[in-house]
Amino acid sequence: IRRRKDGTHFDVSLSISPVRDASGRIVAAAGFARDISERRLVVAAQYLAAIVENSDDAIVSMDLDGKILSWNDAATKLYGFTTAEAMAQPIDIVIPEDPVHRQEELDIRARIARGERIQHYETIRRRKDGSHFEVSLSISPVRHASGRIVAAAGFARDISERRRPEDERSRNTGLLAR
Repeated sequence: IRRRKDGTHFDVSLSISPVRDASGRIVAAAGFARDISERRLVVAAQYLAAIVENSDDAIVSMDLDGKILSWNDAATKLYGFTTAEAMAQPIDIVIPEDPVHRQEELDIRARIARGERIQHYETIRRRKDGSHFEVSLSISPVRHASGRIVAAAGFARDISERRRPEDERSRNTGLLAR
């Protein structure tokens, strides 16, 4: 790491070689520094992209108007829409059509726009085939370098299987009470 004249720091790759006089004695060193900060950013972005693509959770980002900006493979498996089908579509493609869930989505977007995070929120979502299922959602605001909120990143996990035994116990308890 080196410091610029303005005091900011940056990553470098250094190469230093000895400088010898006529008798072979080392009298100085010659150094070359190459700014690698941009390369590091690219590598970091590739690393994060690999995490997103290999996640078991559906990871979807959308702008503040609800337009889908990114869609990983797990989202395709969960919702049934391919990346090509989902990109630039409204997030409403995965929201049940009833007014309660539509309003819930608008409320979540408003909270994200205020900088709030939604953690492990359980709700209902819709697949491409129209079927509904239970999910646990975590949604975070995405900020521009200036700090302004420009998007939301959502992480969804199907909890239908986990909830099925709970639902069956509730039904059986209700039957026994009769």
